[in-house]
Amino acid sequence: MEQPEIKLNSIDEIDCPRYLNKRAKEVLKKNEGDSSLTAGLENVITIKLGARVILHRNIDVSKGLVNGSIGVIEKINWDVDRNSSARKIVIKFNNLTYELERVKTKFQILNDVYVHREQFPICLAYVITIHKSQGLSLDSALLDIGTSIFSRGQAYVALSRVKTLDGVHLINLDPSQMKAQDSSILEYNRLRSLYRLDFANISINRKRIKNVANNEWAMRTIISNIQENVDNSIKKTMQRKRKKKTLNLNACLVFFTKSNDISPKI
Repeated sequence: MEQPEIKLNSIDEIDCPRYLNKRAKEVLKKNEGDSSLTAGLENVITIKLGARVILHRNIDVSKGLVNGSIGVIEKINWDVDRNSSARKIVIKFNNLTYELERVKTKFQILNDVYVHREQFPICLAYVITIHKSQGLSLDSALLDIGTSIFSRGQAYVALSRVKTLDGVHLINLDPSQMKAQDSSILEYNRLRSLYRLDFANISINRKRIKNVANNEWAMRTIISNIQENVDNSIKKTMQRKRKKKTLNLNACLVFFTKSNDISPKI
């Protein structure tokens, strides 16, 4: 059975002079689309029971609950005394079930204007960046290591997250973006010369490799078709409404015209 959406609203308190209160609310509302401007805590988090989420704060390093840990929401405990807001979220991680509470933070949005926010340090984790995936071990993953790769070693990080080759599924692959740091190669060669003489040195390739353009993912075509169908449906609905409005207006004009033709009897 499909679970209903649950919205987790942050608990905010603005600390500023009274004359800046209106301006502070406007700036805070404007910044809500970028969590980097709100200390990483979002104003509203939309989740469901069973949703996969990721931590973006270190909660308990000794238990492995660190920035980037992924788990599944099992239960939400509600706080009746605070307008029925969520008090704790029960999240099942790999080998641990943990009751996550809101964290408190303070950030500045204007001169002399600060926001005190309480919110759960989570977000949905069905898609994450390669940077965010560091340290994870995954059974399978759908990877995009095409032209979006912009740093040396980034493709290696993505590929090495998956435990087996059977679990690697590629959307895009651009060999020209798969690069290693020269200093790393030199260090590998140094260690091989000391401990593994049976291994040949790794050569540094200076040859330019042709870029491979990204393939159009099938899902994007489906989304485009759905969007096109929705747009066409909206257009047809608007046309029907305009036509109906025109017919009603014509009926009124006919009615008034016929009424004016009728002269009163004395």
